[in-house]
Amino acid sequence: MRRFRDLDRPRSGWRAVAVAGCLLASWLAATCAGDRPVPGPPNPAGIAGEGGLADAPTVVRFGSRTWPAIVVKTHGAREEFALRKGDGASGAAGDPAGWLSPVDRVWSAPSPTVVLFAWATAVHRPLALRDARLRPVVVVFLDGTARVRAVHPVRLGAERRPLDPGGPVRFVLFLRPEAIAAGEPLEGRTAVLPPAAWHGAEPEYVPIESPPPAVVRVGAATVRVEVADTPAKRLRGLMYRDRVPEGTGMLFLYSEDDVQSFWMLNTRVPLDLAYADRYGVIRRLVRLEPHALRGKSSEIPVRVALECPAGWFERHGVRVGDRLEFPPDLRGWLDANAGGER
Repeated sequence: MRRFRDLDRPRSGWRAVAVAGCLLASWLAATCAGDRPVPGPPNPAGIAGEGGLADAPTVVRFGSRTWPAIVVKTHGAREEFALRKGDGASGAAGDPAGWLSPVDRVWSAPSPTVVLFAWATAVHRPLALRDARLRPVVVVFLDGTARVRAVHPVRLGAERRPLDPGGPVRFVLFLRPEAIAAGEPLEGRTAVLPPAAWHGAEPEYVPIESPPPAVVRVGAATVRVEVADTPAKRLRGLMYRDRVPEGTGMLFLYSEDDVQSFWMLNTRVPLDLAYADRYGVIRRLVRLEPHALRGKSSEIPVRVALECPAGWFERHGVRVGDRLEFPPDLRGWLDANAGGER
């Protein structure tokens, strides 16, 4: 499940992480044309074609059109787009200043540079984007053969705008409107992508292994959880998983008491979610449906969230007011990290 509060916080002292999501799904704007260049993502292992390669330029071709390309193909690189601050001005409605996004890269790089997100497999992969500077962008979804499945020319706003590819996609192109010549539709055409786009992309999801999984007691039951203790891990959550086995889940830890909200972009399985305070007392239980883009809030400040397969709480008699019991290392994390990320 994708936690969008890691992208949406207007409060001061926010510490940058990760979506994209991405996550892409809740990215804020940083710079517009004419502003200072946005710093490049700091994960070179996941980025190809930054400025082109001297001996083998990284480009995308559509017929007679050739565009320099920035290829992004690892979770870390995509999360840097979603979570790293750039040099932009303040966003709308109190949003943090300078968020880096694919829109920022497209508008800060020399035209007609494009940003190409690449994954290892083709799946249904909707996006949710926003841009406080209200800039236009063309989002092109490509299937597993690099054939265009959908083209979305949009002018983004301060609110997230969902974009649906209408089927499985493996690649997503972001480009400025002027990169597409008038009268040359892209629908149904096949792109020639650089070799970097076809190789080296990470698996659909990577389980969290550090810190190692932990066992949390909920009433008389126990659940084995992956621990999401940084914004990057929280942003990815349980996205892209085809199943969450019974008796397992994900525990989200926060360094401050705050109102949290979750949505289900690119999350394929229904989930139960428990919001709990710093003492582990459950304050709210909600059901989350696959791919739902409307967030469900904790309504009050909390420090912990626990996701389990849908129905797990009911099957084990878990209710509001019950207490989550953490192993000593997680209890110590909550005590030691008040006011700062791990």
